Amino acid sequence: MDPVTEPLSPAQSPSPPSLQWQRSMTSDVPERPYPTYDELSYDDYLTRHVLPNTPFLLSAKATADWPAVKAWRRRRAWATETVTSGEQHEHDLGSWSSFLQWTEPSLPDLSALRRYAHHVVPVANTHVRCFSEFERTELPLGEVLDAWERGDGEGKGWYVKDWHLLAGIESEGGGADEVYVVPECLRDDWLNPPFSIADRCASTALPPPPSSPPSPSSPSSPPSHPSNLTDHHSSTTTPTSIPPASSPPSTSASDFRFAYLGPAGTFTPLHRDVYASYSWSANVVGRKVWWLFAPDRLDRVKEKTGEDGDGGEDGELVFDVRDVPGEGGGVKVLQQEGEIIFIPSGWHHQVVNLDFCISLNHNFFASPTLPRIFTAMEQAQTRVESAIADVREMIRQRLGDAPYSGPYEYEYQGSDSSCSTGSGRSSDSGSDFGAEAGQAGLGTHPAAEDGHCGAGVHGAGTGAAVDQEDHPPAMGVLQKGASHDTPFARIMAWEVEWAEEVQGLLERDSGWGWKGFFETILRNLRQPPAPERLSPAKEIRDGFVRVVVERYKLRREWVVLPHLRGVVREVEALLGTETVVEDNAGAAAAGAARPST
Repeated sequence: MDPVTEPLSPAQSPSPPSLQWQRSMTSDVPERPYPTYDELSYDDYLTRHVLPNTPFLLSAKATADWPAVKAWRRRRAWATETVTSGEQHEHDLGSWSSFLQWTEPSLPDLSALRRYAHHVVPVANTHVRCFSEFERTELPLGEVLDAWERGDGEGKGWYVKDWHLLAGIESEGGGADEVYVVPECLRDDWLNPPFSIADRCASTALPPPPSSPPSPSSPSSPPSHPSNLTDHHSSTTTPTSIPPASSPPSTSASDFRFAYLGPAGTFTPLHRDVYASYSWSANVVGRKVWWLFAPDRLDRVKEKTGEDGDGGEDGELVFDVRDVPGEGGGVKVLQQEGEIIFIPSGWHHQVVNLDFCISLNHNFFASPTLPRIFTAMEQAQTRVESAIADVREMIRQRLGDAPYSGPYEYEYQGSDSSCSTGSGRSSDSGSDFGAEAGQAGLGTHPAAEDGHCGAGVHGAGTGAAVDQEDHPPAMGVLQKGASHDTPFARIMAWEVEWAEEVQGLLERDSGWGWKGFFETILRNLRQPPAPERLSPAKEIRDGFVRVVVERYKLRREWVVLPHLRGVVREVEALLGTETVVEDNAGAAAAGAARPST
């Protein structure tokens, strides 16, 4: 059924925005600087936007048949224009772009959302700033809808953000297709469950065994992933699964498919999605204004610091670009109702709701994003290490020069069809990798630059083979009696504890560390989220994976976190070849890069 055309009653509709405010927000919006497509093939998406890392929009044609569009909108009336003769002239609606240009945005049908009133949703009070975000709480959606329908001041600043609507629906036995249909070009999504059964069947990988973490193929139990997908959330949640249907679903860190609902004027401050993920956002109801900043265009939106008054690389981001002259030089985009906007990896953005808006969003990444995510993770780890540098010294003073002697065991099943992502744990069958002590710290080898390069795309290079003496047995258990020629001989006990402390803090702060990163890669290699026609060619995909494996094996973590080696080995096995970085050479290079103390 098409959206009804009668206006909503005051009790059904939030207070309308000021037309003067709307005009002031849009008066300086330039002609759209990025392409808008009625149709976009996967190949064009990959070559025109993913690899060059540039924004684009899909027209309202992409969402026209979504169930949410038909259920959640109440349209005011079809727009017409009064021409000079006084006659009414209906605009040519031949293209979806012109259709959206000449129709007023819909009003939200809040009554249609009552079916989710029991969902507990995160609510940001955009009238109260809290550090680099807003004051947040959790409320049943029904209470939020009540406040909006009353039209009083209480709910005018409330913005429902990061609501795991789709995971909640799936936990109650429903499906995401009750709400939307992911455009085909966007289905190569390594963070979220595959959209359709057909896509799952088209993938060639076998499902993981029951002992594995939740698989993307299981709609009622999405995989665990990072919990905080923006750099400016004031708090994070521990990865959890959606509660059973008998209890009201709350926020979950198990997927990155979000719903956003809020009145005109509510907004998200300037931020970059964490670890340089992509995002796409579809306006189901209403319009948004975006400010987009390419990674190299942030100089005017950094707080001025230092003697020279320059924000520099380490300057804090401004909270609201509207407070900066020229709005910080961001590219301003008016996203119309029904359109989908794609935000590339590492691009900062701010978003303001021009009308009452309901949007559906995905944070996601795919193989071409891996080198950028790797770099972002290195930067995040450096910040964590700097913040807790005193802990490093306390660990080192407590453990002294004692060599690492605790064996690690990881529960991988070799290279068969299983996909267990077990964590490192101590075994009772102790073994001693003890050797000559050496001073060490976590750091990156100077050669490990951003691996986003053509050589990585087209396959592995050449180099020395991995030392077979250092290769764990097929069943994945690190045995005692390892040769002192292996890099394990250089591990100090304090290094291992420090590395684990840093990784633990990264996981608590952002949802994952190196373990989660490589487990996500492994899961998607085993079970691709989209069929071949909607994914990069295998040699391209594998090339990007090899880049990050090679870079990781140049890091000290490759040596001091031996329980993660099993995950990386499984990734390499799926690639069909070992990467070119020799273990001992990598350990020596990482050791040479360590700071002296």
